[in-house]
Amino acid sequence: TSQNSSKFNEVLTPEKLIDNGVPVSPRTARNLAEIEYDWLAALLERIFLITFLFIFVLTSIGINLIGFFYWWMAPDT
Repeated sequence: TSQNSSKFNEVLTPEKLIDNGVPVSPRTARNLAEIEYDWLAALLERIFLITFLFIFVLTSIGINLIGFFYWWMAPDT
């Protein structure tokens, strides 16, 4: 029975299905491709969001620091 329970815990990837000779229908392949595309799109979206936020914060703080430096170093008149 422990062998049967381990079969239920295995993750079936498309590669494993093809290697085992289990036929994959076009609908299943299309659904898997759509899931993979959605995952990749979400990953790229998060990467670009983090990159944009990092550059935005760095730029906004950097411009203010440059202005503060010039203001601090300006001679008092």
